[in-house]
Amino acid sequence: MIFTDSPFVLLDDARVAHASFARLYSEPIRTLTAHSAGELRRLFEDLRTARANGQHVAGFLAYDAGNALLPQLLPPPDNLLAWFGIFEQYQVFEPDAMPSILPDAAGAWLSPLQSDISRADYSKAFAAAQEYIAAGDIYQANLTFPLSADYAGDPLALYAALRPRAAAGYGGGGLTEREADRALFPERGFWGTKRRAVPQPPKGRGGPPSRGERRHHGPPTPHR
Repeated sequence: MIFTDSPFVLLDDARVAHASFARLYSEPIRTLTAHSAGELRRLFEDLRTARANGQHVAGFLAYDAGNALLPQLLPPPDNLLAWFGIFEQYQVFEPDAMPSILPDAAGAWLSPLQSDISRADYSKAFAAAQEYIAAGDIYQANLTFPLSADYAGDPLALYAALRPRAAAGYGGGGLTEREADRALFPERGFWGTKRRAVPQPPKGRGGPPSRGERRHHGPPTPHR
């Protein structure tokens, strides 16, 4: 059983076939947070130091963290950009053992999902994305929108309920000092070595464009 009385990070593979081992990082010796570009760079340095000392690191980067790393983008909002724990060790679990380690899915309740954006506002965003593509500024856009719901009970029980339905290969959950997080992804966004992380190309994109393909109609619009 996973106890949620202190911060932890769970990395889980819920695929029906060829699933990998799950990892549980718990009882961190230190936790790191970043709310700005400067704090984010210091956090990365602390993570490198921890790895050099033989320790393990696990946590998350917010999508907005990318805005803090590229000066040509709009500055990120004043939100939590990164949270990481530094751990002395981690536990490994067989994929088949995960249902017995997670709490009972009946221990959580989730209300119906509600959109956080109106249909009119989404239509405006959709039209803008079409214009950017037609102008050659971008070739695709992940035009998602936020959904909200209320839930009660154990956050990991909610993850236990979502896990078999999603059957995601790259999922898991975590508990920071302030909140619980759960994530379920069907595909890997990057692969890594000991020294670097290499992003995977998004679907719909092959290899890097040739020099002849690198053209667009007019100058690209900044901050998009």
